[in-house]
Amino acid sequence: MKAIYKIKRIGVEDFKPRDSYVKIRIDFEKNDKRDFVIKEYSLKTLNNPAALTNSIILDMKKKDKFIVEEESDDFLQNIFTQPVRDLEKNEEKILTFINTLTENYKKLKSLKNANDYMKLYDKMKISRMEF
Repeated sequence: MKAIYKIKRIGVEDFKPRDSYVKIRIDFEKNDKRDFVIKEYSLKTLNNPAALTNSIILDMKKKDKFIVEEESDDFLQNIFTQPVRDLEKNEEKILTFINTLTENYKKLKSLKNANDYMKLYDKMKISRMEF
């Protein structure tokens, strides 16, 4: 049976602006069974958000082992792919989420007003995106 992944939401699990640290959680379903992936990274050193997005998708798929049928001698012919529903649209949403976090972090570092800082900090700490 082919595994079909549906990404449900992405959100901030933990945020530490002093350390430039963020932990995000990606909730997904695989054949209607819920699961999640946690990804940690530094907002300060993030140079390639697209690579992080691809890493998230790969981490989701790594939760499974390859499914192999043993009817043929050709190994490559028997491996099933693991499709993600609406992959391009989901990659774009994840990338938008990561870019928004990165931009907000840069704004946060430049804010001088305590009220504005706390509003943006609170917004970042509870950032979520539904798919």
